[in-house]
Amino acid sequence: MYKLDLHIHTCYSSDAVTRIEDLIKIAKKRGLSAIAITDHMKIKGALKALAINEDKSLIIIPGIELHTHAGHLLALNIREKPRLYNSLSEVIEEIHNLGGIAVAAHPFDIISPFKNLHRYANILDALEAANAKTLNYQSHINSAFRYLEKYPSLAFTAGSDSHIPETIGDVFLEVEEDIYNPDDVITAILSKRCRVRGSRSPLSARIKKLVKTIFK
Repeated sequence: MYKLDLHIHTCYSSDAVTRIEDLIKIAKKRGLSAIAITDHMKIKGALKALAINEDKSLIIIPGIELHTHAGHLLALNIREKPRLYNSLSEVIEEIHNLGGIAVAAHPFDIISPFKNLHRYANILDALEAANAKTLNYQSHINSAFRYLEKYPSLAFTAGSDSHIPETIGDVFLEVEEDIYNPDDVITAILSKRCRVRGSRSPLSARIKKLVKTIFK
């Protein structure tokens, strides 16, 4: 059984504090098989993790969380920052040209939703069904899977959206088939041969994040 946390921030995000070295150690300790590093508007942390990770049992998926006019967009399995365009469709096309997949991040979050999701459902690859940071955690999952019934071409991901070490791996995708590299992870996502596991991060984690970010 493989556990994939597909939304993690490091100290390269302005609002996160987890060091790359600590992330790798904690991910292994918590039994994660693959992690996607998706810092806000930066890919440097993901590339550093790829460079220093010597344990092939932990798959590093380089990515980024882009801030767009529609909402936050995860680009997974890319090695350079996509150019930002006026059109979201052009951003998604750029992600595809870089060999990655485009995922609508926490699309049904009550605080930071993805606006007009239906406009982009046919060009997005997936939506984030579960995000451990969302206050409306269970209703978010329910909304996501109802939406996926309407748009069967969409796949789904899940992640902790961790900004501090304590929440790494709180939510993840569980995959039964063997995965050996980032491409295998992407294949498992797109084939929907996975399940959402984990639970919402405690509200105390938000306070820890705020305090740690202030003193970063």
